[in-house]
Amino acid sequence: MIDYPTPSNLLKQQGFEEAVHDLDLMKEALIYRCESSLRGAYEVTIQIIKEHPEVDGIIYAVDLLAVSGVRALTDLKIAIPQQVSVIGIDNSLYAEISNPKLTSLDNKLLDLSVASAQTLINALKKRPTTKKMLIYSSVVERETT
Repeated sequence: MIDYPTPSNLLKQQGFEEAVHDLDLMKEALIYRCESSLRGAYEVTIQIIKEHPEVDGIIYAVDLLAVSGVRALTDLKIAIPQQVSVIGIDNSLYAEISNPKLTSLDNKLLDLSVASAQTLINALKKRPTTKKMLIYSSVVERETT
């Protein structure tokens, strides 16, 4: 589930669709959009479950949406992760305070920011800079998967 069609969210969607296709997980990827709000994610989560009761996992574009989805699933008396697993993206404070605690993709925003700042400083000081840099994300597994 994504909220705004930002470049980041569109890349997340593209990666998800490619993985679903490459791994032959389903006929087509189910992509839902919601308002960027707790209410929007809550309502669309309920819609997903009503339209596709066979769904056993939902990935949200950001942790805030995922926390709202957890609330919707809980209100529907759906056991997390036994019936439906939930994953957010950002590994934010929301993931840690969610109940149950949210599994989240840590996109290493702090590491990326520090590396970008250091590269900029080096360039401004006419020092050699790195042309390419890879900062790998990781899944922080908690209680929703």
